[in-house]
Amino acid sequence: MKIYQKVVNVFRHDVGLFDLPVQHRNKILQSLLLVNVFFILLILAFSLKIHHMVNYQNGILSKHLSASSIDESANQRFMARYTKPVYTQVFLHQTRLIDQKAEFMPIDFGLVMTYPESWISNKEFPQISLDNGTILSSDEQFRQVKDGIVEVGIMYSTNVFTNYIPDMYPLDNQLIVISLSAKDTNESNTNYYYFKIDEFNNGSQNRGRNYRLVKDGFINQSESFSVQVGPEYKTFYDYSNDCYLFFKHKNISTYLKTTQYIILSILIAVFALLINPRSGDSISGRISVIGSSVFSLATNVFQINTLIRASSGITLIDLMSAFAGAVILVCFLITSRSIRFKDKYGYDASKIHDLWMFWLMIFYPLAFFVITYVQA
Repeated sequence: MKIYQKVVNVFRHDVGLFDLPVQHRNKILQSLLLVNVFFILLILAFSLKIHHMVNYQNGILSKHLSASSIDESANQRFMARYTKPVYTQVFLHQTRLIDQKAEFMPIDFGLVMTYPESWISNKEFPQISLDNGTILSSDEQFRQVKDGIVEVGIMYSTNVFTNYIPDMYPLDNQLIVISLSAKDTNESNTNYYYFKIDEFNNGSQNRGRNYRLVKDGFINQSESFSVQVGPEYKTFYDYSNDCYLFFKHKNISTYLKTTQYIILSILIAVFALLINPRSGDSISGRISVIGSSVFSLATNVFQINTLIRASSGITLIDLMSAFAGAVILVCFLITSRSIRFKDKYGYDASKIHDLWMFWLMIFYPLAFFVITYVQA
């Protein structure tokens, strides 16, 4: 009961804001107005930046998740040359946990390919190329022939190169793509065969560390690209087969786990505003408490940055760190103002100033982190 009463007394003061003389009250209201305007503008600016970052991330991911359209006549010219489709089923066997600093992800998958026996000689199977990774090994699981049609199952162990987007961590979305193509042509070097995925099955149990799989599938499409040959540009065509896994990182648990120490650094500085005894110079000592939050913030941001790949642009963690730094800086300024109020207007004005500022400094960080989560 005594402890509860002491806590209540910290937030209670016998004199209210409107009990102060008009001059003292106006000075406090001016300070409150400045703090409100500052944080409203800061949150607005950061929200606009986060909105831009979300759109940029979604634009990159949607580009890989949708098939691009090319001229139909160009597609027909491509299909006239590539007349041997190898219908392929992809079975994803195992993926590893998502590690933002990793350059590649080990993935094991199987292919079941169906094609006429006459297309491939010497009982071999069509060789694949992994366009965005390295094939470590392949193992033929079965091969059967019925009415001249071959069905062969191959298991592959690969390292797929990743292209993680670190800007929105820990509210990021990530896309893992397996891009397959034919490695060889037939002996006459004409009538090329090509892979055409007609089924994708994800049997992997390792969905990612704190990442939620929200979509998987495959895209087959003809692609055109231009290459400069001498003074002219020539157009070439290719057929791509992409299997993808789309992950979301957004969840309350991960968000709080990542930002908890940034929030703690803010709370250290904010709760220091309650240090304002009636007698003595202890209020000056809270500057040391607020200063300790700077070192806490720097240490925790450094630890978070070791978990993600370095980015040349501004990241969400940078914005959170900047906001936390702004809160700590304002707490320094509030303390300076409180010392001045105590010397010039007395203890009551200083204490009321600190209590009103305390609630503002609780509200705006809470609003910022909630808005950030909702926006992402």
